[in-house]
Amino acid sequence: MNKRLFLLSGLCLTLMLSAISVSAADPAQEEVYEAPRTGVVFTIPEEYQSLMGTVEYSDYGDDYLIGKGVVEVLATYYPYDSEELDRRLTEEAEAEQKGDIETALKLIDELHGMSLFRIVGLDEERGADKLIEMYLSDLEPEDAEAGGISLSEEYLESEKEDILSKRYSEIGTCEGITYTFMTNDPEKLKNREPFEGYEGGYYEEFISLTESADKINESVKLTGGVEFTIPAELTEAGTGIHFETTDLDGNSIDSSDLFAGHSVTMINLWATWCGPCISELPDLEELNQEISKKNCQIIGIVTDTNKEAKITKAKEILAEKDVTYTNLASFDGLSELLPQDVWPTSYFVDENGCLIGEPIVGKKPEQYQEMLEVLLQPAS
Repeated sequence: MNKRLFLLSGLCLTLMLSAISVSAADPAQEEVYEAPRTGVVFTIPEEYQSLMGTVEYSDYGDDYLIGKGVVEVLATYYPYDSEELDRRLTEEAEAEQKGDIETALKLIDELHGMSLFRIVGLDEERGADKLIEMYLSDLEPEDAEAGGISLSEEYLESEKEDILSKRYSEIGTCEGITYTFMTNDPEKLKNREPFEGYEGGYYEEFISLTESADKINESVKLTGGVEFTIPAELTEAGTGIHFETTDLDGNSIDSSDLFAGHSVTMINLWATWCGPCISELPDLEELNQEISKKNCQIIGIVTDTNKEAKITKAKEILAEKDVTYTNLASFDGLSELLPQDVWPTSYFVDENGCLIGEPIVGKKPEQYQEMLEVLLQPAS
């Protein structure tokens, strides 16, 4: 599930429900924000407190770029108080959980969150030039998907222009990680029309905070101690797998029986919190109906069904999406047997439970079809 492009736009997703916020309800006092996952601390100046709007700070670490050697802190401004922000974020989170990605994207857009600044660390002492290069590469059309929905060429070009208009200042290097402070150019903001939703003084407050961002830059201290997430090493083709679990109704399932008699079984690992996973369920149902005529099948494994409430939630989602193919509960050892960093991830096995083909990472219905066609071709 790729949220990188939302973050490039300064938009904040559901993880920000747990972030620190500073708004009109907070007293004007000096605060220090600690970001251990990114390896920095900084002082929040008085200008960033007692606001009309709300500033949210999130220590993402390497959540969105696991394996890329990148960590980041993001500060986002919203043109309403923290109570209204919480209400809007909750509404967006509920839409995403239901798999209603179109509504979730609309609600995200209506949040009107704008990035105030980022502190980004890149390993191997890569500086601001490599950071810009990385951001631009994320916006190449072949890589630009957000929540399973392709973005328009016009949108991607506008995002590239935005990245190139930012100000970049290298802070320093600590334990091989070079940190860059990234913010808007306030003079360019002054020369454009206010953003949608920023009427009534919010745009002026946003510009003022941007002008004060240098104070935060000057206060940054590099603390070190960053631990990068080790990417999951996907199980290779040729590996035999076996497991025992239950379906969502509690019936015992042995994988040997499940795979037997099917030339290919596609195992789709998904979760009840994953919007793209849920939104592709109707496509998987249609694909399963088609491939069942070719002695193939799709099964789902719901990776977060470790509690009864999650099993109930999964059953509700499947009923809402009219899914009839078999879905299984998670089990001990699943993450070792079929590792994943991204939801959904799909593996393919033959009738003997031997992994075949390459796993497909992310929501990619067209690739599922192509992989199945390849795997069904007779051996030469």
